[in-house]
Amino acid sequence: MSAELIQPPSSQQAEVAVLSAILAGRPFDGIELKPEDFYFAQNRVVYQAATELASRRQP
Repeated sequence: MSAELIQPPSSQQAEVAVLSAILAGRPFDGIELKPEDFYFAQNRVVYQAATELASRRQP
């Protein structure tokens, strides 16, 4: 049996759209996302920063 590397479904464009909505000031209190939900590392970093600022109530 050969081992196949399977990449999970991912979309840079979709991740950026979510981050754009968050950074544009749309409320995201009800969104249950975790940094691990982002496939692309740079998007995880941006999401973490946005959630940290939101928790401190800083724009």
